[in-house]
Amino acid sequence: MRKADVWRTVLFCLFVGAGLAALTVSILANELLELYRYKVELQKNEELNRRFQKLSAEYEAIIKQIEDDPNILARLAGVGLGAEPDSIDTAYPRVPEHTRLTAEKILLEQRQAGSEEPSPPPWLLRCNEPLARTIMFLCSAGLIIVSFICFGTKKPNEIINNQ
Repeated sequence: MRKADVWRTVLFCLFVGAGLAALTVSILANELLELYRYKVELQKNEELNRRFQKLSAEYEAIIKQIEDDPNILARLAGVGLGAEPDSIDTAYPRVPEHTRLTAEKILLEQRQAGSEEPSPPPWLLRCNEPLARTIMFLCSAGLIIVSFICFGTKKPNEIINNQ
């Protein structure tokens, strides 16, 4: 096989591959965007599952401690239910209202900052626009046709010259 034939084959494969890839993206742009959104949703759900499993393990440990030592329930009631402590000889500090409100505000801001969904890549958003999809479809189809015309089978006079 001649060097020119090798180059012709390589260029044909390269251009047809690029054309087919662009054609595929132009046709499947909506599905790719949905796939991206589903993957983001899946990651969020997996994170929630991990948090629930962690909480479940913590609750099971607390239940086991309560079964082992019933007196711990009285100590947990103050923390979990907000019940007033009933022991006379212990000092319980009170948190000032403005400190509590400031802490709640900071926690809410952190929660809202962390809840922003990541946006899809810009190239995927551009490929999903109707005009861009049409242009990409036509250009990729043209690239495939040109590849077949220029790098496809040999012309009859080239076959005669090679023999």
